[in-house]
Amino acid sequence: MNDIFHEEYRIRYDELFNLITRAYINIYVLKETESFSKSMQERKDVLLFKSTKNIIEHMSELLKTDLGLTIWKIYSDENNKANTIKHLNTYIRKYLQDQDGTTTIKSLKIKPPEEIRDIEKRLCILRRNFLAHNDKEKQDVSVEVTEMERFLDFLRETLNKLCFSELDERVEKMTKQKLLSIQQSSSFGWGNMIRRSVLQAPQGEDPT
Repeated sequence: MNDIFHEEYRIRYDELFNLITRAYINIYVLKETESFSKSMQERKDVLLFKSTKNIIEHMSELLKTDLGLTIWKIYSDENNKANTIKHLNTYIRKYLQDQDGTTTIKSLKIKPPEEIRDIEKRLCILRRNFLAHNDKEKQDVSVEVTEMERFLDFLRETLNKLCFSELDERVEKMTKQKLLSIQQSSSFGWGNMIRRSVLQAPQGEDPT
């Protein structure tokens, strides 16, 4: 039974780790895109700016949508079949009920601060009205990317507390060093690609 639990724990943990990684990539690519957009506005080549403006705005909206939905999947999905941080915590708690009390593993009492609860509430409304559906009557709410990043930081810290090498030595925490690596590779890779495409475009011509 323990072997089955340990493998299931690893699979659940790794899926959440990968979703958090994906969400951070969205954030870093969004920041790099914003930086690129500002640099385009500073160029004197009006045609080049106009030719990139629409696609930049479109890409940004797609990234924000994926970011919001990914965060919702990690924490807010109440479906019993969903793999969320709260469900992982419950899974660990059920495992501990079968132990003899000698293990050092503990489940958490997950209690987000008020700011995070407010962000989650608005994000759930956005997901229901805009991201997953297109309701005719929509509530007037918004969530800034900076707010989603704070929410994601909370989720990363919470998942790290559920990282138990005693259950599976392959699981790893998302450390600040790991986060820095994700940021550098995402920002450099995306920034290098979009800037190179513009630099190679002849002045006064539409690169698309």
